[in-house]
Amino acid sequence: MDSDTLVSLITQHYSDRNFRRGPYKAQDALDEAKAADTTATEKLVVDESEVAWHAFYVAKKDAQSSHGFEGQAELAATLSTQSLEQRRSFAQQLAMKISSCISGGNSLEHRYSNYSSA
Repeated sequence: MDSDTLVSLITQHYSDRNFRRGPYKAQDALDEAKAADTTATEKLVVDESEVAWHAFYVAKKDAQSSHGFEGQAELAATLSTQSLEQRRSFAQQLAMKISSCISGGNSLEHRYSNYSSA
């Protein structure tokens, strides 16, 4: 799966979620992502955008659970085989897509505010 498709799936999955509060221990995971090695995908994403990181975190967490979503298997498989430059490009693409959804009046900003206050 290419990065464009993966970014679209993550963005769609995040926008489809109904957040009343964020996933369990999200703040701990955010702190870990900020402190991670500079080559870790989580660090690459959070350095681009916290909102994008939240979308990535939700998709990654759901991919590891029984909640499932279209593309969950591809998420893990694609990112684990990508080079550092490919993952950096993915992080940039995800941040731009999330940013464009927010600036375009999408409800992602509201979702993030609910999520980050959890």
